Amino acid sequence: MDESLLGMLTAQGDVRESAVAVRDRTDQRRTEEALKTALSLHKATLESTADGILVVDGTGKIVSFNGQFVKMWQLSPPIVDSRDDNRALAFVLDQLCHPDDFLSKVRELYAKPDDESFDTLEFKDGRVFERYSKPQRVDGQTVGRVWSFRDVTEQRRAERALRTAHHLLERRVEQRTAELSRANQALQQQLIERKLAEGALAHTMGHLQRLSQHILQFQEDEYRVLSRELHDNVAQSIFAVKMRLERVVMDAGSARAPHRQELQAIVFQLRKISQEVRQLSKHLRPEILDELGLIPAIQSYIDEFQRMSGIQTEFHCHETETPLPADRETHLYRIVQQGLSNVAKHARASYVIVRFDAIGQDVVLSILDNGIGFAWSTSAAASEAGHGVGLTSIYERVNLLQGHIEIESSPGNGTKIVVRVPAVSDASG
Repeated sequence: MDESLLGMLTAQGDVRESAVAVRDRTDQRRTEEALKTALSLHKATLESTADGILVVDGTGKIVSFNGQFVKMWQLSPPIVDSRDDNRALAFVLDQLCHPDDFLSKVRELYAKPDDESFDTLEFKDGRVFERYSKPQRVDGQTVGRVWSFRDVTEQRRAERALRTAHHLLERRVEQRTAELSRANQALQQQLIERKLAEGALAHTMGHLQRLSQHILQFQEDEYRVLSRELHDNVAQSIFAVKMRLERVVMDAGSARAPHRQELQAIVFQLRKISQEVRQLSKHLRPEILDELGLIPAIQSYIDEFQRMSGIQTEFHCHETETPLPADRETHLYRIVQQGLSNVAKHARASYVIVRFDAIGQDVVLSILDNGIGFAWSTSAAASEAGHGVGLTSIYERVNLLQGHIEIESSPGNGTKIVVRVPAVSDASG
């Protein structure tokens, strides 16, 4: 509280009179304290921002700035202390790549004090600043301008690096796309060539299969002719010679014993030759196959196999309702013949089961023995190479019949061969 003496003294005898006036300045002090607080907060705000701030008046004279502005523009203490606008501007311009553009924008904004602006400043040392400018207004009147500078050097470098990486990525993508395109074209060409090769291979395989079928058919025809020749001519001729020799032996009753014995030995030998010729004829092409069909032929062969090999053999049969084509009967008969021949030669078996079943549109032929077995590989080539032409012949006939074969075998556990073929041929095959 301030006091002022305004008084007036009046003397009348010893009497004096005085007056005192008092003025309250509490609100003024509060306003000053609030202003100090606001200024302190404003200064703290300016100093805490990452942007460099410069405030000028309407004529471009420096009013205030923050520490970040000094740091960013690398102003020396003498320049800062002098607050000399021209000196500071000269120092600033010397750092820029395009000082004329900088000055042009400054003059433009001072000529238009109410305009706002944004541009980019490039420095000779590679730094990049973004420059913002807004008018400073008091009670609606423009009294100065605030310049804000933001260091975006690292951001721009990152953007350039990103653009470079993006460009390199695009180039790599283009190169990779071109490589993939070339690879795809090469692959397409390979696929075309492969299809052509597959077509040629299929044609060749078809041709080889037909050729193989013709060869086997020609072989069967030759076997048939040779069998009949052996049976009808050779065997009959041998039989006729045997009969004549037998009559000679009977007529030579008074002959010397050695001559008689020699004749008897010749007759015995001819009888044996005749049996072998008939057996060979039957093996080449059994008449029963052509006369009675597949099942009686298999049964006859099994009976002969059991008699000749001494291996007990069973035959279980469930015939098809309709007769099989002649070529299929021949192939199936040969498969049984070859399978049992393999058993006699390699298996050392004492027991064999042969089954013939009709299942749906297929016929299934299986041969199971209790022999020594062998180490079976799923590779048909490996198995055939290790077991001669027997399995090869069976495989070839199964392929011609458009069927498939399964073989199960292991050392000491015998062997099982299962052949499954269509009852009739596929005309489209």
